[in-house]
Amino acid sequence: MIHKKIILSAILTFFIVQIDLKAQNAMYINEKSGTKTSILISNIRKLTFPTSQIEVSKTDGNTSNYLLSNIQFLNFTNSTTGVISVKDNKIIVFPNPVSDWLQISYESNKTGTASLVIVDLQGKVILQQYCNTITGINLTSINVSQIPQGFYICRMQDGANLQTFKFLKN
Repeated sequence: MIHKKIILSAILTFFIVQIDLKAQNAMYINEKSGTKTSILISNIRKLTFPTSQIEVSKTDGNTSNYLLSNIQFLNFTNSTTGVISVKDNKIIVFPNPVSDWLQISYESNKTGTASLVIVDLQGKVILQQYCNTITGINLTSINVSQIPQGFYICRMQDGANLQTFKFLKN
């Protein structure tokens, strides 16, 4: 659980520090139960990560707590295209559409190497990258800034486990 907390902290830090949030004015939390919560970024005073949860302290003095194990995904765009969440394959891809860096959070059953291959809609290999994996949750970044705009398919193979997802490059 500590590893999940670290990964989620890194994801949130990435969104808050690295991405220009001019177009994103709210944080959206989708829970596995189907509950969807939106919080205006201007109303968030502080985000903290006590044991196994996210704590959102708001400017009005109220605090909301969300168990990490109950969160399906969290994003900063108001659409499901902002994050692709594939529950069966345990993979989360964001942002989507992407401009520069595509982030992939995935679960691996073993320590080793995973292969990531990006192909265009004609099947041409655009980019291939290998990454080291650990047992549990992994986070990988792919620089897609140099590929042309369009729709792409990414195949990720971790041993016998093959996962495929689509993304849009702006």
